[in-house]
Amino acid sequence: MKLFSSASFLHFFQVLDLKYGNYILFFCAFVDSSVFAMPVTTIFLITIMMRQTSYLRALTVVTLGTVVGGLTGYLIGHLILIYGNEKLIAFIQFLLDHIPGFSADKLLSIRGLMNKWGILIFIGSNFTPVPYSILSLSSGLLRFNFLSFAVVTLMASLLRYSFVGLATIFLKQKIRIELKSRLKRLSVAT
Repeated sequence: MKLFSSASFLHFFQVLDLKYGNYILFFCAFVDSSVFAMPVTTIFLITIMMRQTSYLRALTVVTLGTVVGGLTGYLIGHLILIYGNEKLIAFIQFLLDHIPGFSADKLLSIRGLMNKWGILIFIGSNFTPVPYSILSLSSGLLRFNFLSFAVVTLMASLLRYSFVGLATIFLKQKIRIELKSRLKRLSVAT
């Protein structure tokens, strides 16, 4: 048996998912929403494909990870604004002085747009490849309403992952065939 055969690759993910799947899913959703972009949707899809149980547990874990991570990102952005040192303020001033078309007025304009359209921006961003960590950090920096941010993050992530989960359940066999086909190509290439 080859080390990187599609069967051994799938077996590795099944064992990994049984032992640490919820922790990995929560961690990836947390990091993706707070500081660094990660392929959470793909990990969520693979988790649903590997499990024999209901997808509701995975949906709960990924939603909680996204909400807790988003709130953490918001707080990081807010704390940077409050406790920013002279170097950070100098860096922001450098950006304002050297990026054409970017000014303090533009920053205030962005803040106004965020307060007016923020809810739609957050809901829309959940269905685009824009990293949510950018929005969570910037919403803290721009002082977007914390309660609104928390509620919208919960609703939008629940809606997104519910849609992905239900689509995966209905298309499970087709996705499984495509996944095995791609894994076979990957194992042949290695």
